Amino acid sequence: KIEIVTVYLACVRPLPLFEQANMGKRGKQPGVGSVSGEKPGDTSKSFLTWLSANGVQHPRCTIGYLPGTGRGVVATKPIKAGDQVVEVPDDAVCMAENCCIAEQLEDAGLAKATAVDPMQEVQGLILAVMAERYKAKASRWREYLDFIPQDMTHMPMFWKEEELRELRGTAALDKMEGKVQVPADAPTQVQLAWEDVAKPFIEKHRDLKVFPQGEAACWDLYRWATAAVASYSFILGDDHYQVSGHGALLGCTEPHHRQG
Repeated sequence: KIEIVTVYLACVRPLPLFEQANMGKRGKQPGVGSVSGEKPGDTSKSFLTWLSANGVQHPRCTIGYLPGTGRGVVATKPIKAGDQVVEVPDDAVCMAENCCIAEQLEDAGLAKATAVDPMQEVQGLILAVMAERYKAKASRWREYLDFIPQDMTHMPMFWKEEELRELRGTAALDKMEGKVQVPADAPTQVQLAWEDVAKPFIEKHRDLKVFPQGEAACWDLYRWATAAVASYSFILGDDHYQVSGHGALLGCTEPHHRQG
């Protein structure tokens, strides 16, 4: 099992706020330490149910609503250094190797066993997320993928050229333009990766019916999946790209454990 001494990366919207919910000293605060007061369409309760059904344990934290911040992770018990905050079973993590198109990704050299370079493995994870997202209710990671923000336009890969000028001289822009190749995680050279890897794979496997019809719809889903992998994926073990229903798309896998 994966023992993550951190917060649920996938629960953060817009930013993680980790608080000690010491009710004895502060008194109960509305929305803190619970998912009460959910807005219509919120998926927190469904996600928590999904976590429980998939053996994910989070004895010291939950999803809550925080004044001025919104949805985030809150502590339900005092947490000391070294305490286990979240425990995620391996099979609750979404990877190219266990998604609905695992065989096809391996054959295409886009899974851990066959990828010759890390960028191919990342593209395999992006395609896995696309397929599982498109399957909707039929996907075993449906509740997790529903929990991830559906609007990713805050990510620089969606910005206009004049907005990107604000990033000149930063590692973020160098990464997006492919000037920095290590680490190989997304997003980097998104348009090129789409044309060279993702689009040909999708066209070859239209018979699987796990991708949208039409290039425009596929491109939109590809960019969303790229943003999701860039934001919520991590490395499982020493060298596995994945997304987790807790963080690495606890429902997905990639080589970097991110916190926001």
